[in-house]
Amino acid sequence: MRRGSSRDMDPVNTDYQYWCEECARALIIKGDPIETYRELEGEPIYGRLLEAHCTLKRFYSFATA
Repeated sequence: MRRGSSRDMDPVNTDYQYWCEECARALIIKGDPIETYRELEGEPIYGRLLEAHCTLKRFYSFATA
């Protein structure tokens, strides 16, 4: 498993399920954010990235289970 800041809980390709902070930011800026995710490092890194960089403000869900 690659270390990352978030885990995509519904990936199209399971090889791309874990994202580091820099890669996650790039996805958001490109307009392809992860919509159902789990934070991996105990703080809302990905949530803060969504708030700062996502202009669509769609509904995103944080998986807790």
